[in-house]
Amino acid sequence: MTANGLMRQRFRWSFGILQAVWKHRGVMGRKGALGWVALPNILVFQIILPLLSPFIDIMFAVGSVSYLISRFFHPESTSPAYFQKLLFYFATFMIIDFIASAIAFVLERRRPETREDHWLLSQVPIQRFAYRQLFSVVLFRTVKRAIDGLPFNWDKLERTAEVRYARPG
Repeated sequence: MTANGLMRQRFRWSFGILQAVWKHRGVMGRKGALGWVALPNILVFQIILPLLSPFIDIMFAVGSVSYLISRFFHPESTSPAYFQKLLFYFATFMIIDFIASAIAFVLERRRPETREDHWLLSQVPIQRFAYRQLFSVVLFRTVKRAIDGLPFNWDKLERTAEVRYARPG
């Protein structure tokens, strides 16, 4: 699958999720598990948090650059505690993200003898800074298209019937 194909697929998925939430919005907060668990879960974890995620990264980057500039130009008035606090909160966010990923891998493991899960977990930080940014762009475009009320073409994913898997090390 190409990057363009992946973006189109994610666009279809996120648009479908928005449509499902919108269709069943009247059930939110009532009518059993769908209204109290499923729809709020989808709304929070597949729409709201992915939309906020890039801002956390941007705030970390801006805070780090701001601290470094202040430290260079005003070293006597710059507190290292500010930067340490910034690093602590960002590291905590990353650790929680990694733990959530590890739990998902444990719950999804199909065969206990498979070892590729450990290698895939090592890719979580890369996923955090690359894939999530890409997905956030797709989600912003999806929400904008839904708000604008523009027509949506569902496109089909090009299928190649090929699977390429290179075993790590």
